[in-house]
Amino acid sequence: MGKKHKILILKASNYSKEAIKIYKDAGKVYLRKPNNKNNKITVLVTRIDQYIGKNFLSHYPKAKFIISPTTGINHIDSVYCEKMGIQIIYFDKPLEFLKKVTSTAELTLGLILALVRKLPQAHIDVVERRIWNRNRYEGRELSRMTLGIVGLGRLGGRLAAYSKPIFAKVMAFDPFKPPGHFRSLGVVKTPLRLLLKKSDIVSIHARQNKKETPVLGKNELSWLKKGAFLVNTARPQLIDENEIVKKLRNKKIAGIGMDGLLNEACMKKRWKSPLLRAAKKGYNVIITPHIGGVTNDAFRVTEIEMAKIATNILLSNKKY
Repeated sequence: MGKKHKILILKASNYSKEAIKIYKDAGKVYLRKPNNKNNKITVLVTRIDQYIGKNFLSHYPKAKFIISPTTGINHIDSVYCEKMGIQIIYFDKPLEFLKKVTSTAELTLGLILALVRKLPQAHIDVVERRIWNRNRYEGRELSRMTLGIVGLGRLGGRLAAYSKPIFAKVMAFDPFKPPGHFRSLGVVKTPLRLLLKKSDIVSIHARQNKKETPVLGKNELSWLKKGAFLVNTARPQLIDENEIVKKLRNKKIAGIGMDGLLNEACMKKRWKSPLLRAAKKGYNVIITPHIGGVTNDAFRVTEIEMAKIATNILLSNKKY
């Protein structure tokens, strides 16, 4: 089958040159927005920081594919795409190469250290407020703490490997993994309720369920150990934001680290987040703008692998 697609790569300024070359096998590649009068784009290649919904897609009436080198598609209106017959191609299955993409697990460890040692507060006090008072930042030693991992897949497993030499104990909950998986990682298989009651730090790495209900809702959050830290570098939808803020205000938990917010795709709703308000009021909250996979290494590898997968589909006209 000959080349026929018109492929637009959004945010192309630092996109992998090798990936772009691969896409050229499937058709004409645009690295900037083409003139709307001549817009015949059939394929959109996006990243996680570009929300693609009805309004955006109205500019691309010929679009048949959206390609995203990500493991989730919260940045795409999948219901609308299905209605319009637009296929979404992303990493929806565990692939071997993803095991070598360690960026999010590394960010998780960084957030844990920053929360426990109050690093952002210390930095801001010194640089912006000219406060030099080491007693304000009393923290804890990880070597005396228990880490609980919720979800022991690719990223949870990588965090477990990083954490074993650091923490006093590492526990994990994952109803979909066999006992041998826990043993191979050297972590203690633990029911969710017990894990939340015993862990000094809880790190979430679960997948979003189809109903998009929180893994840690009001009931589960009531089991958290007093003074625990909570880190979520998976989907923001996995925790109840309002309930966790209540825990912060009542001093039931010591801090929370989030890579992303519940309504991050909507600018108006994003800045009204209860977690963001709590951070502004001085609570121990660290929020990063969904940067788990934002490294040069991760971009390059995922863009190239996705280009190979997507180009094969585009040329064969197969359903993904």
